[in-house]
Amino acid sequence: MKAIWSITGVALMALALTGCFGNSNSGRSSGLAPKVDFTTFVKAEINNPVVDRDPVSLNNKEFVFNDRNNPQAYADLF
Repeated sequence: MKAIWSITGVALMALALTGCFGNSNSGRSSGLAPKVDFTTFVKAEINNPVVDRDPVSLNNKEFVFNDRNNPQAYADLF
């Protein structure tokens, strides 16, 4: 009986560890997303008046918020 519990324990541990290996990207592309300053991105989008252009892809961007404590960050837009 003790051998059955030992084998069961080893099997459960092996099963649990199989989730720790393999591809964890879940279909994402390899590499890091480029960091983009959010204020610069927004200003560039507002200053681009083309009405019939293609939507901008946000999927591969990591925004950084350098102007988080700057209340005048967008003052020049309005």
